[in-house]
Amino acid sequence: MKSIFSRQGPKREEDIISAVRPGTTLLGITNHDGAREVLKVSGGRIDIAPVETGISDRRNGEIVSGLAEGDLVVRDTGQDLADGTRVR
Repeated sequence: MKSIFSRQGPKREEDIISAVRPGTTLLGITNHDGAREVLKVSGGRIDIAPVETGISDRRNGEIVSGLAEGDLVVRDTGQDLADGTRVR
């Protein structure tokens, strides 16, 4: 039996915008054991900080709590930085 939904050819991925909140900055977030975290810079070292997110996708999120205004964070979460890593 042939499925009528079967299709051959290149795959494509698209982003669908389902919500917009003006004035919001999205930050790179990581998931660790179900907890959302950001890489915060504190005292010249990486500090993995748990955060609560609002609007988010798999890689970026609106930070609702867990950071204070002026906190310095690493935007590129693709870097392999462990807690306590020295940064400049």
